[in-house]
Amino acid sequence: MSSCAVIASNGIFGDPCGGTVKYLEVAYRCIYGDKRRVVGCENSHIEISCGAGEVVELEEVLYGRTNAATCNRHPILTNSCGTPAAKGVLQKACNGMSSCSVPATNGVFGDPCVGTVKYLDVTYKCRKGKVHITIQFVLAYKTLYYKIISLMSIKINFGRVSRHL
Repeated sequence: MSSCAVIASNGIFGDPCGGTVKYLEVAYRCIYGDKRRVVGCENSHIEISCGAGEVVELEEVLYGRTNAATCNRHPILTNSCGTPAAKGVLQKACNGMSSCSVPATNGVFGDPCVGTVKYLDVTYKCRKGKVHITIQFVLAYKTLYYKIISLMSIKINFGRVSRHL
């Protein structure tokens, strides 16, 4: 999605405070760029990094093994194992940071498949911080257009919560 339109009207949102000029307040976050992927074999380190002014947003994390081709070292006793806690471990270390380095080890993630060589497979995006906008309208059907790459709604308020806008 490169843009969106929001119609701020009583017909859409109802009339939470009759006879009062209302505004539509939207907090949103633009998510830039494509997904990135980094893989590290067991007992190595992975580096996750974003550009200046961007932070890491984790998508998928696997510590274990789901195929025979990745980190093709022996022994491989199974191709179907992973630790459920892997994403939580990485979120604590990396989410919201501009970069991080994480060891792909059993000491960090546990050993979901004893006797099998594992790997850490991480998919992430780099994103800018959130943006906050407020639109005031008097008559119905004012439309807001913003050119963005991708939108994630964080907070939406229709009505009046401040006398200052």
